[in-house]
Amino acid sequence: MTREEKIQYVALNSNHSVDFIRQVAARNEDNLDLMVTVTDGQVKQNLEEQAISMS
Repeated sequence: MTREEKIQYVALNSNHSVDFIRQVAARNEDNLDLMVTVTDGQVKQNLEEQAISMS
């Protein structure tokens, strides 16, 4: 995933703007990787909750 794809992914799946994500990532690239990891967990949890509610 490119840097821009990571920024878009995190922004799409959070309450933060693309500009805010870019600012945080500009301070330290590890921040962006951490945000992607957290977002992955949130997306997974949301999908699991949706699956449970559908069953």
